[in-house]
Amino acid sequence: MEIFVVRNNQNVLCAQDQDSLSQIEKLPLNFPLKVKVTRARNYRFHKKFFKLISTAWDFQPENVQKFYGNEDTFRKSIQLLAGHYEPVYNITREDWMQIPKSISFDKMDETEFEKLYNAVLDVILNHFLVHLSEHELDIFYQYL
Repeated sequence: MEIFVVRNNQNVLCAQDQDSLSQIEKLPLNFPLKVKVTRARNYRFHKKFFKLISTAWDFQPENVQKFYGNEDTFRKSIQLLAGHYEPVYNITREDWMQIPKSISFDKMDETEFEKLYNAVLDVILNHFLVHLSEHELDIFYQYL
């Protein structure tokens, strides 16, 4: 489980958003839990990344969606096109294949995530949302 919290001025950790609050409410009362704390990347930027992927997914022709399978597979395909992968040797085919790098908070800092976002944005604007500019896409987000 991954939740986002903030420390208030009484030194109490509180849910940062409704999703995190919902996860916290599922935890048992008065039961000790071990928690690993890491400083999160810009959470809003992370959500914007997934909104970008979702927008590109939603505006595809239906036959393309079937090719990519689901939105998560689509995201990984976009990451490959954006050059965000690591080569892995495929023993059965005796050649190299590309595996998308993890975008988890503990695997990527803010600077690297921003580079990924910009590369993914370029791929999406050049291959999927060709009728939109980056500025128009930002305006579109304001109304969601």
